[in-house]
Amino acid sequence: MRFSGSYVALVTPFHADGSVNFEKLRELVEWHVQQGTDGIVALGTTAETPTLYIQERAVVAMFIANQIRHRVPLVIGV
Repeated sequence: MRFSGSYVALVTPFHADGSVNFEKLRELVEWHVQQGTDGIVALGTTAETPTLYIQERAVVAMFIANQIRHRVPLVIGV
């Protein structure tokens, strides 16, 4: 696969209590897909990822992948 176009480094939104805000995450993914973003980069190492447990990262990654449904490429930080 060749990368081309604009890939967005997606932020992981949180609630005030520190839990992941999956409703806002869904909205962010949908907005980018609808606006024509060529791909999404999730859980990058320069973002909030180091503050998430590995299990939380897996849940966020699967949530985003299920939301995208192969409509755009997804790159996941590891």
